[in-house]
Amino acid sequence: MDIASSICLNIIAFFCGLTTQRCKKNNTLLPIVILCTLGFAQGYIFKHFTTTKKITYILSACLLISNILGRNLEMIGLTGGIASGKSTVINTIKENFKNIGIIDCDAIAKEVVTPDKRAYRAIVKAFGKDILAPSGELNRDKLANLIFSDKNARTKLNRIIQPYIFFEIIKRVLGFRIKGVSNVVLDAPLLFESKILTYFCCPIITVYVKNNDLWLERLCKRDSINVQKAQERIACQMPIEQKIQKSDIVVDNSGTLSQLEAKLITVFGKITNSK
Repeated sequence: MDIASSICLNIIAFFCGLTTQRCKKNNTLLPIVILCTLGFAQGYIFKHFTTTKKITYILSACLLISNILGRNLEMIGLTGGIASGKSTVINTIKENFKNIGIIDCDAIAKEVVTPDKRAYRAIVKAFGKDILAPSGELNRDKLANLIFSDKNARTKLNRIIQPYIFFEIIKRVLGFRIKGVSNVVLDAPLLFESKILTYFCCPIITVYVKNNDLWLERLCKRDSINVQKAQERIACQMPIEQKIQKSDIVVDNSGTLSQLEAKLITVFGKITNSK
C-alpha cells in the first residue's frame, strides 16, 4: 500500500512539474502549492506506515525528481477547428522533427471504444444497441449524426470517454519521458473544452482556416456532407475566435500545402531550439 501510494504521488508530482511553464505564463503559483501538498502527503504516509527511514528518504527524493522530469518536458498543445488541417500539421512534424513525440487524441478516442473496452460498454449502455454496426462495432456515422444534432447526447458521450482518453494520455506522456523525449505534441481537437489539458500544454497552437468559404468547402469534401451539415458541425464546437484568443500561437491554413509546411517548420524550429 505504501509503495502504491508513493507511485501515485510521484506521477502527480511529474504532471505538477509539467504545468510549470503554463502556470508561469499565467502568473500563478499552482505547481508550488501542489508540490508542497504532495510533500506533506508523502511525509504523512511514510511517517505513519513506514518504519525504515532510508526508504522514506529515497522515495521523497523520487518525488522531487519526478517533478523535475515533468518540468523538463515541453508538451505542445495542438488544436483548431474541424477540418482545419491538424492531420497535415502532424504529418509535417513527423517528416521534419523526428525527435518530437506525438499523442493523437482522435486515435486514442477510437482505441478506447473498441468492443473489448469499458468505454464501449458504457456507450452502448447509454445510447442503446441502435448505434452499433452489424459487426458489433460502433457505427461512427450514426453516432456522429447523433452527437452533432443533440447537445445533451454530445455532453453525455464526452463524459463517458474523456476519463479513458485522459488515462491513455497520462500513460503515453510517461512513456515518452521514460524514452528521453523532451518535446511532445498533444493533438487534441477539444483541448480548450477539456480545460484540464490546457494546464499541461505550453505553448498552445491553434490551426484555423481564415477564409470561411474555403473552410466549409474543405469540410464538405472531407466528410462528404452538404454545406448545412458542415455549418452544424462547426457550430457544435467552441467558436474558432475563442480558440485563437486563448492560444499562444496561431497558424492560418488558408494557403497551399507548401505554405503551411513552411510556417510549421519555422514555428516548431523555434520551439525545439528554445530549450
